[in-house]
Amino acid sequence: MICFTDWCGEIGIKLEPGQLVTCKVAFDGIDPIDLPPEERELARKIFGDVDRFTEDQRRVFVAPCGARAGKTRLFTAMRLLYLGLTCDLSELAPGETAFGMIVGPKKTHGKQALAYIKGVIRQIPALWNARVVWGAEHIEIARPGGNVAWIVAGASAKGDTQRGKSLFGASLEEAAFFKDEDSGLVNDKEIFDAIDPRIMPGGQILVPSTPWGEEGLLWDLYTENWGHPVDACAAHASTLVLRSDANIRKRVEALYKKNPSNAKREFGAEFMSMGAFAFFDKALVEAALSSEDYVPLPGDQLVAGGDLGFVKNSSGLALGVRKGPAKARALVVTKLIERIPVAGPLKPSETVKLFAAETKLFGAAGVMSDGHYRETMRETLDEYDLLVIPAPEGAAGKKDSYDRLRELFLEGRVVLPPGELTDRLVKQLTEVKAKPTAGGGMTFTSPTWTDGAHGDLVASVVNLAAQPWGTEVKAPPKVEDDATKREREHEERSARAMTSKKSLSSAWGRLLGK
Repeated sequence: MICFTDWCGEIGIKLEPGQLVTCKVAFDGIDPIDLPPEERELARKIFGDVDRFTEDQRRVFVAPCGARAGKTRLFTAMRLLYLGLTCDLSELAPGETAFGMIVGPKKTHGKQALAYIKGVIRQIPALWNARVVWGAEHIEIARPGGNVAWIVAGASAKGDTQRGKSLFGASLEEAAFFKDEDSGLVNDKEIFDAIDPRIMPGGQILVPSTPWGEEGLLWDLYTENWGHPVDACAAHASTLVLRSDANIRKRVEALYKKNPSNAKREFGAEFMSMGAFAFFDKALVEAALSSEDYVPLPGDQLVAGGDLGFVKNSSGLALGVRKGPAKARALVVTKLIERIPVAGPLKPSETVKLFAAETKLFGAAGVMSDGHYRETMRETLDEYDLLVIPAPEGAAGKKDSYDRLRELFLEGRVVLPPGELTDRLVKQLTEVKAKPTAGGGMTFTSPTWTDGAHGDLVASVVNLAAQPWGTEVKAPPKVEDDATKREREHEERSARAMTSKKSLSSAWGRLLGK
């Protein structure tokens, strides 16, 4: 039977050196010590200083690797296709189907791998006459001795969708980001435990993922096996160890220049410490400070973001301008307002009316705010003919919003106005702490100041950055001075006189028969 790496060559997939070494060791059963010298050194980078793996250890392949390294196409799609076409079906009951399961954080993640499988099946002449059933979330092929199928599943509580099936293989695609689609609970270990006893002899569990925090299934399998295999074959490689393509290298270098910390995780395959860290870089925040006020120009978009607190915490409003061309808009914060409960709780009606009046005067169509006190805002904003724009909700929505503002700072596309409140905003920004959580999440915390401030200005500016649209600034109508007006009227009178003269001449010509 043809080995996996040779089969990849047969179907036109050219493996780059790092990919070839990984597949030889993890899939073809070649021990690192038996590789040629140059490949042996590459294997040390990927698998650690390991000479041999047992068959039982290779049954689970865990691969925390960089983005764009070929994980979905090679380690999931092609490996499961190969296993499905070559697995032993003799132990299946009559009428039973063997499955290759692709489990992703959501079904959309698995569908990409299924698309790769479909594309290759259409290229294999031996399968043209086979009975193939195509579906949006599954493919089934009739093989001598039984049927094999590849199916897609989203992460579900306690691995319920994985039970009751004979599996020739399964891939936990991007396992570091597994959460139950309904409850939001991290369930990577439950899914793995449901799959493990259902793998057929000769089958394999694949756990390829971009790393996240130092906890969860991916982290545990990696730390327990990399460099000293116990019950899994663990590979760990950056994108550029597995790929040498010039375009990939260019993308990697660009991200390292733009956002080094994110690049280390995405492309360097580095796990993040689970401790809290400062989310906004102080130097980048201070670089955004401006000594001049900004006047919106035609084509700019006006936006407003708020954060409400009345009893113990203060309330904040940020007014800003999305400036410049659509694909590279900068965020210019033009005004900050903060109400602090110094002499007692703030009155919601007075606070919201102040924010509504300022927003209306500024010209924005509405205020983006989170769920706290949103209905309190809605009633007052309706009176001012303003919209309440819901901020992205849940932990994922909050993370996306904070990520967006951080990205703007990293790209130098934030401008902060002069003033005392900006000093408070800068302090609040540099005090924001982020902490990774299992399943790809992130929690954000801000200290409560003695005057009641609790990151209200930060939350307001985050809501500015999160808005996908704003009220467009229109060009003002032209206003003519007296001289320009007299000149235009003179030109219009001359044009009318010339037209009248031509019409008269034409009439005389017709009368005289010319």
